[in-house]
Amino acid sequence: MRRTASRGGRWQALAVAVAAGLLACPLVSGTADAGTPACFGAAARDPLRPCHNARLDNVVIPTPSEAEITPNSPCELVPDTINLCVFGVPASEAVGTIALVGDSHAWHWRAAVDVVAHAFKWQGLDSTRSSCPFTQGVLVMPEPKLAGCLAWNRAVLHWFRTRPEVSTVFTSDHPGPVKTRRGQSRLDAQVEGITRAWAALPANVRHIVVIRDIPYMHPDTLACVEAALQRHENAGLVCAVPRGVALHTDPDVVAAERLHSRRVEVIDPTQFFCDAHLCYPVVGGALVYRDEDHLTRSFAATVGPYLLHALGKLMPSWG
Repeated sequence: MRRTASRGGRWQALAVAVAAGLLACPLVSGTADAGTPACFGAAARDPLRPCHNARLDNVVIPTPSEAEITPNSPCELVPDTINLCVFGVPASEAVGTIALVGDSHAWHWRAAVDVVAHAFKWQGLDSTRSSCPFTQGVLVMPEPKLAGCLAWNRAVLHWFRTRPEVSTVFTSDHPGPVKTRRGQSRLDAQVEGITRAWAALPANVRHIVVIRDIPYMHPDTLACVEAALQRHENAGLVCAVPRGVALHTDPDVVAAERLHSRRVEVIDPTQFFCDAHLCYPVVGGALVYRDEDHLTRSFAATVGPYLLHALGKLMPSWG
């Protein structure tokens, strides 16, 4: 694998290309690919070019029942001990390699990271494990899940040492509880474990991109969406959750903020879920959630162009 994407000149050139719109996806401007409605999904909340398609007001794609059985974006399984699969461009075409690591709250972002991978001609390596955040803290959970998560975290760090071509890691996690020392707060314990995990990554991982965790819905939100559909109502508005209820403190973000390191950057997609008061289960006709705290493949893919744009703004500082 040619490992050139981490060189400063290439980062600078790719970032300039993004800024110039050479890599921009049509959804960023509110237009659509063939077969995709204008303003669909995250494009409806484009902060620079607000976009509204009235024909999508009472539409939900996919429906909650369809979303429940829809698989995540394609990823070719690789025999390994760390739940590894490959996405992005083929190795023969790749100019760099990235990894997506974390629990299911990293996994559900794969469709968005895949947009980035294709734009930059990267091969993506996905090692995610449900209910197992990427941390060196001791998780509070029953056996045998605890043993499995501890083993996975150890195996992931060992695996990174065998993959020197990986220059960038994307990560996101559900804030699971970890054991605390006497007098230590739960958040401080979480931040400590996350920081230690990042520090344990080998030096070839020059960039860690934290995608802020998503707002959470109520357990009955998707039932509300189904009912609103049957009544031909705007499900996004009818079933919205107050922002103060939906959003929570993300220990990964806090860890990044406390580090003050150029190695770790945060991308916050909250604006595509929420306004100043409410967070929405349907945005631009796209069903955002497959359950109360996991994204649909459809909506995650529409955030991809904005993830790409945000990354392009970070790259000039990477050097």
